Amino acid sequence: MVDLRAADLRFNRQETGEFSHTCMPLGLSENDIAVLDQRVEGWVAGLQLAGLSMEGLADRQAFIQAFTGDDRYILDYLTQEILSRQLPEIQDFPLKTYILERMNAGLCEELTGGQAPLPGGLSQSSAGGAQAILEYLDRANLFIIPPDNRRTWYRYHVLFADLLQVQLRQKEPAAVKELHLQAAAWFAAHGFPAEAFQHAIQAGDLEKAAGLLGRQLPELVQHGETATLQAWLDMFPQAMLMSRPELCLASAWVALYRIDFDQVEGWAQRAMEALTGAAGIFSDLEMVDFQGQLDALRSTVAINRNHFDQAIQLSESALQKLHGNTETLRALLYLNLGDAYCWRGDFSSAARAFQDGLEVCRSAGNHTLDVIIIGGLGNLFARLGHLHQGEAILQQALVMEKDQMGGGGPQLLACGKALAFLACIYIEWNQLDKALQLADNALDYCQKWRHPWHLLECWINLANLKELEGDPDAGLVTLDRARAQVRQAARTPGTRAPVRDYLARLDATEMHLRMRQGKFLNG
Repeated sequence: MVDLRAADLRFNRQETGEFSHTCMPLGLSENDIAVLDQRVEGWVAGLQLAGLSMEGLADRQAFIQAFTGDDRYILDYLTQEILSRQLPEIQDFPLKTYILERMNAGLCEELTGGQAPLPGGLSQSSAGGAQAILEYLDRANLFIIPPDNRRTWYRYHVLFADLLQVQLRQKEPAAVKELHLQAAAWFAAHGFPAEAFQHAIQAGDLEKAAGLLGRQLPELVQHGETATLQAWLDMFPQAMLMSRPELCLASAWVALYRIDFDQVEGWAQRAMEALTGAAGIFSDLEMVDFQGQLDALRSTVAINRNHFDQAIQLSESALQKLHGNTETLRALLYLNLGDAYCWRGDFSSAARAFQDGLEVCRSAGNHTLDVIIIGGLGNLFARLGHLHQGEAILQQALVMEKDQMGGGGPQLLACGKALAFLACIYIEWNQLDKALQLADNALDYCQKWRHPWHLLECWINLANLKELEGDPDAGLVTLDRARAQVRQAARTPGTRAPVRDYLARLDATEMHLRMRQGKFLNG
């Protein structure tokens, strides 16, 4: 005997196309068929019912795009042929769990309030009534799909879920919000913050959603998930974004990743103002941690504006306040300290900060910060005259990126920093071909990365290389292009780059080029 399950009976994409062309000759395009296949998920009867609904329609493409379980043929079929034939206990279960994009027994127990002993000889599983119903629905091929062979998590067929939504909103419209709130509480308690957040939003409970975002913020920052963070922030009205401290703090982190330092300062200030009126919302430990994150943000703005003493003070303050899962933040702060100490000429403190940052960073698995800190440490050794040691350190960044890309990961654009400093070393060694290749690669990376200081380093390398290759005029043209970019960056809202420092560095480079040629600056 062969046990045929729903997965065995579903059409694949090719079979859907063949069925559509032979049994539903409606002149559908390949794109229409692909969308329809996605909607019905291989359900043959669903294809037939969709075909019935499209007969006589002029705009079939629009129908397919909007095709859901509330189509009249789908609604009647699922209601009369599927749902109404089930036991009352079985009918009630999907109505209370359809809101879930994925479900397991424990979650379903939470939403259904637990199940009484099942009638009709249905065997109870050791996990309770919800597990028994899930297993029954799966065995009976009743529009429930296990995402994997472990059959721990399930989901409903999308068209069946659409039907259940229509029915529950007709029978108990007020129940939908409560079910979402119950789901949010369960997901939050069991370590699924993203799903908890989505259910809180669907319940319309923005206060609960803001609290969930705040508790998840360190984790999102830890892993650089700014796209997720921005998507969550977009769920809130502007007035709430401006008044809730955790939402202000999250907005500041998004601005930092966009290198919009004015916005970072603005959101950090709003967060501090909102925090003063939120004493009852956060525990004392959470308040201290919150202030530590604000100090971390401000220290990063300070170092990028060449305010080195302020960067050191804020970084040390933040390191004392942060606790818990904050390795990425701590690594960032050690990076800020290392850079600031370098500029102050305290090289032993800088080396210690960079080493501490690498140790913390590698425990967090943050490759982006890792290669940035490697760039700082390698450049420090090179500046102290230890070129071979500096080269060996900087090469670690390139190896790390190669390993990441070999595993299917993206480019590490922050490697531009290490590439630029490696180019400097090879210029010192007069290995100009290798230096030029590294300088070109560094420029490409840093332009994508949009980091103004390291981009400046790339332009200076290229100018020096042009002069060393016997084309000093091309070197001066390169410096002029760099000046134009610096001035353009100064006009970019939010960056407020230290333009005077950048232009002074370019002037100094031009002075050296002209002096090597026996010339002097004009004017």
